[in-house]
Amino acid sequence: MNMISNPTPQHGIVMLPKVRRLLKCPAKSVFLGGPRGSGKTTDMLLDFAKNVGRGFGHHYKGLLIRREFKDLKEIQLKARVLFKDVFKATVSGNSPMIITFPGGEMLIITHLKDETQYSSVHGHEYQWFGVDEITTYPDLFLINKIKSSCRSKIGIPIRHISTGNPWGLGRDIIKDLYKIGEVRHSTIIKNTQLKSSSVYIYSDMFDNKPFVNNRGGRDYLRELNALPEELKNVWLRGSWDYVVANFFKHSWKQEHNIVKPFKIPKRWRCYKSFDWGYSKPYSCGFWAVSNGSDYIDDQGQNHNTLEGDVFRIGEDYGCEPGKANVGIFLTPEEIGDSIKRTQYDIEQKYKCVIKMGPADNQIFSNQVGQSIEQRMKINWDRSDKSSGSIVSGLALEAAYFKGAWPSKHGRDNPGLKIFNTCNGFIRTIPLLMRAETAVEELEKHQENHINDETRYFLTWLISGKTMTQKTMNF
Repeated sequence: MNMISNPTPQHGIVMLPKVRRLLKCPAKSVFLGGPRGSGKTTDMLLDFAKNVGRGFGHHYKGLLIRREFKDLKEIQLKARVLFKDVFKATVSGNSPMIITFPGGEMLIITHLKDETQYSSVHGHEYQWFGVDEITTYPDLFLINKIKSSCRSKIGIPIRHISTGNPWGLGRDIIKDLYKIGEVRHSTIIKNTQLKSSSVYIYSDMFDNKPFVNNRGGRDYLRELNALPEELKNVWLRGSWDYVVANFFKHSWKQEHNIVKPFKIPKRWRCYKSFDWGYSKPYSCGFWAVSNGSDYIDDQGQNHNTLEGDVFRIGEDYGCEPGKANVGIFLTPEEIGDSIKRTQYDIEQKYKCVIKMGPADNQIFSNQVGQSIEQRMKINWDRSDKSSGSIVSGLALEAAYFKGAWPSKHGRDNPGLKIFNTCNGFIRTIPLLMRAETAVEELEKHQENHINDETRYFLTWLISGKTMTQKTMNF
């Protein structure tokens, strides 16, 4: 008999209304989103259990993953208590943890960080696939690969289910995928072409009565209420309307940091910077640095600048169109040719001469023959990769962004402005997230290639190397 369909007190299962709604939901793809402490993980485990004891036996197999090994402990503890104590299942292993039920059903709980670990599940067949805290994944490549392994030979309904809150590198991907904020939660979205359906179910902490009514739950609520307002909106209220972890939230302002292109004054200096990428995007930025003279916009209006003001006047961003953080797999020779073509176009358009600047230091390695720099046939200077350079470089970027803001008493410090044709910069920089545990750094594994070469350039610029470099085009 399936305990989830007909729970009784001796089963130890509290069937809350929100769980009943989940188990009855016919959608193939379900996202349980909401604040911390709302019981999303337990609800997901119960969703797997709804098909245990229905006679499917070994034909019913599930896979549940977390991104990091260190985060497995809590979910495995919950699974052990629920399935071993209540369902009399056999539990073995750690990563993976394998839970085998008396009827032959099986659930595997493990960590899979990225595509490099896909081989451990490749070729397997699953009827249920769960991802705990899906927003911690920077993209869905690994997850979509595993979804392709979800099938059933005997007609068991396939279920993809995930949990998460509005924090993490994958926040915007999940928000767009489940149309959060566009359609009312619990509304099933049907895709007739793919013969599939998806739904976002809001999981409210206050629906989790056993938790909020005990002492531990009340203490946890007090802790959340003591957080800054922006974190409270995410972790207590589960709101998706805030980008709380944006690194440049307090320094980047579109209305002050984006300008229309203009002809570069003759006495301004122009440079380029580069971050290497192959499977991930490469990025080359082109820069103009003011000597303090004015510029004239396309409407004939005169604009004052400070000496040292920086303008991003163009870019060559090697990202596959429509796919965030996916490179275009060009060789160093092909990238070099692309950069030269882009540089030529910019020089012709803005009547300027672009000199060499800093690049990712890995392009200088010649351990396997010619270096990437040599194969690109472009001369670059080395970037600052010293200890602490990332933190200081990010702080420098923020200062340059704020330096461009207007002031009643006039600006005191150089600023950074971006031509509105630099689509890659404008798309990626505002979305960069600070690390949850190291607020002066960026979260790893996000699309930060443009940011890297921007940081290289600003650090290089203030170091004074621009004054001593040799003049050369490439």
